[in-house]
Amino acid sequence: MDLIKCFFTVQERRAASYNRFHSGFDRHLSGSGAGDYGRLCGEITSEMGAALSLEALAVEEALNAASLESLAACIRVVQLGEKAKLRMTCTLQVLKKTHSERKWTGQRTP
Repeated sequence: MDLIKCFFTVQERRAASYNRFHSGFDRHLSGSGAGDYGRLCGEITSEMGAALSLEALAVEEALNAASLESLAACIRVVQLGEKAKLRMTCTLQVLKKTHSERKWTGQRTP
Protein backbone atom coordinates (compact mmCIF):
# COMPACT_ATOMS: atom_id res chain seq x y z
CA MET A 1 0.00 0.00 0.00
CA ASP A 2 1.52 3.31 -1.14
CA LEU A 3 0.18 5.34 1.80
CA ILE A 4 1.87 3.08 4.32
CA LYS A 5 5.14 3.25 2.36
CA CYS A 6 4.84 7.03 2.40
CA PHE A 7 4.36 6.99 6.17
CA PHE A 8 7.39 4.72 6.64
CA THR A 9 9.41 7.17 4.57
CA VAL A 10 8.28 9.97 6.90
CA GLN A 11 9.39 7.87 9.89
CA GLU A 12 12.78 7.20 8.29
CA ARG A 13 13.23 10.93 7.77
CA ARG A 14 12.25 11.51 11.41
CA ALA A 15 14.90 9.04 12.51
CA ALA A 16 17.49 10.89 10.41
CA SER A 17 16.41 14.19 12.00
CA TYR A 18 16.79 12.72 15.47
CA ASN A 19 20.27 11.48 14.57
CA ARG A 20 21.21 15.01 13.48
CA PHE A 21 19.64 16.43 16.64
CA HIS A 22 21.57 14.06 18.93
CA SER A 23 24.85 14.56 17.07
CA GLY A 24 24.45 18.33 17.16
CA PHE A 25 23.70 18.24 20.86
CA ASP A 26 26.77 16.10 21.54
CA ARG A 27 28.91 18.60 19.61
CA HIS A 28 27.28 21.43 21.57
CA LEU A 29 28.07 19.74 24.89
CA SER A 30 31.67 19.16 23.88
CA GLY A 31 32.01 22.82 22.90
CA SER A 32 32.78 22.13 19.26
CA GLY A 33 29.42 23.17 17.81
CA ALA A 34 28.04 25.71 20.23
CA GLY A 35 27.00 28.29 17.63
CA ASP A 36 25.46 25.73 15.30
CA TYR A 37 23.19 24.16 17.89
CA GLY A 38 20.63 26.98 17.94
CA ARG A 39 20.38 26.92 14.16
CA LEU A 40 20.11 23.13 14.20
CA CYS A 41 17.27 23.28 16.76
CA GLY A 42 15.37 25.63 14.44
CA GLU A 43 15.90 23.32 11.47
CA ILE A 44 14.82 20.23 13.40
CA THR A 45 11.75 22.02 14.74
CA SER A 46 10.77 23.00 11.22
CA GLU A 47 11.36 19.50 9.89
CA MET A 48 9.53 17.75 12.69
CA GLY A 49 6.77 20.24 13.33
CA ALA A 50 5.94 21.36 9.87
CA ALA A 51 7.08 19.12 7.06
CA LEU A 52 7.10 15.64 8.59
CA SER A 53 4.02 16.05 10.76
CA LEU A 54 2.04 17.51 7.89
CA GLU A 55 3.04 14.64 5.63
CA ALA A 56 1.99 12.11 8.27
CA LEU A 57 -1.31 13.94 8.77
CA ALA A 58 -1.90 13.82 5.01
CA VAL A 59 -1.40 10.05 5.10
CA GLU A 60 -3.80 9.79 8.03
CA GLU A 61 -6.43 11.83 6.19
CA ALA A 62 -6.01 9.78 3.02
CA LEU A 63 -6.45 6.56 4.99
CA ASN A 64 -9.62 7.94 6.58
CA ALA A 65 -10.90 8.98 3.15
CA ALA A 66 -10.24 5.44 1.89
CA SER A 67 -12.33 4.06 4.77
CA LEU A 68 -9.24 2.60 6.42
CA GLU A 69 -9.99 4.12 9.81
CA SER A 70 -8.07 1.54 11.83
CA LEU A 71 -4.86 2.28 9.90
CA ALA A 72 -5.52 5.99 10.23
CA ALA A 73 -5.94 5.53 13.98
CA CYS A 74 -2.54 3.80 14.11
CA ILE A 75 -0.97 6.80 12.37
CA ARG A 76 -2.65 9.09 14.92
CA VAL A 77 -1.20 7.07 17.81
CA VAL A 78 2.28 7.25 16.28
CA GLN A 79 1.90 11.01 15.77
CA LEU A 80 0.99 11.50 19.42
CA GLY A 81 3.95 9.36 20.44
CA GLU A 82 6.29 11.37 18.22
CA LYS A 83 5.07 14.61 19.77
CA ALA A 84 5.77 13.24 23.26
CA LYS A 85 9.17 11.87 22.16
CA LEU A 86 10.28 15.24 20.83
CA ARG A 87 9.26 16.97 24.05
CA MET A 88 11.07 14.37 26.15
CA THR A 89 14.17 14.59 23.96
CA CYS A 90 14.30 18.37 24.37
CA THR A 91 13.76 18.09 28.13
CA LEU A 92 16.50 15.50 28.41
CA GLN A 93 18.91 17.69 26.48
CA VAL A 94 18.17 20.66 28.75
CA LEU A 95 18.78 18.49 31.81
CA LYS A 96 22.03 17.11 30.39
CA LYS A 97 23.25 20.60 29.51
CA THR A 98 22.37 21.90 32.97
CA HIS A 99 24.11 18.95 34.59
CA SER A 100 27.23 19.39 32.47
CA GLU A 101 27.45 23.02 33.62
CA ARG A 102 26.95 21.95 37.25
CA LYS A 103 23.92 24.24 37.48
CA TRP A 104 21.42 21.57 38.36
CA THR A 105 19.90 22.91 41.57
CA GLY A 106 18.28 19.58 42.36
CA GLN A 107 21.66 17.95 42.96
CA ARG A 108 22.71 17.41 46.52
CA THR A 109 26.25 17.45 47.69
CA PRO A 110 27.14 14.68 50.14
